[in-house]
Amino acid sequence: MAGAILALVTVGLIGAFDYFSRAVFSSSLRARAVFLAAGGLEAARNLNSENFSNLVDGPHGISTAGTQWSFVGVNDVVDVFTRSITISTVDVNTKQVVSTVNWGSGFFPGSVSLVTYLTKWNNITTTFTCATYCQSLGSYTTGTCRQSATQCRNRGEINEAGGNQYCTVNPNKTCCCRP
Repeated sequence: MAGAILALVTVGLIGAFDYFSRAVFSSSLRARAVFLAAGGLEAARNLNSENFSNLVDGPHGISTAGTQWSFVGVNDVVDVFTRSITISTVDVNTKQVVSTVNWGSGFFPGSVSLVTYLTKWNNITTTFTCATYCQSLGSYTTGTCRQSATQCRNRGEINEAGGNQYCTVNPNKTCCCRP
């Protein structure tokens, strides 16, 4: 009887040890995959910094030559991991970048995806005026610079002090927003 109980406990301990060692191993694979996926996004950021036109729609692998990143093929392989960077157009100045890493087969297969959006940041210019500031608040149709908040009230407008910085021509120093 004691031998049977000892055998049962031993099998249970071995099973628990096996389960936890697999869980730790699987966790370490996932952590490494997240690191590789983040590296894929960083490569895309780097290529965007060089030139927005580097972000060509479709799946890509990545490669480095010295300190320069480049897209190669449709994916790249690092040890047991396969990484693919998929780029798609959101609008003329924005691309969506999805970095997906797949790994393994058998007991430990998995996949991780990270997403970011990159812009043609050096081509986007926004000139704020009192009018564009008022419109950006969402509840106003336009805005005008006036000499004082009293002038705003007399014309049925609301003084929004946050827009005053866009009223740079003296003596107009107050941004008046029209509902």
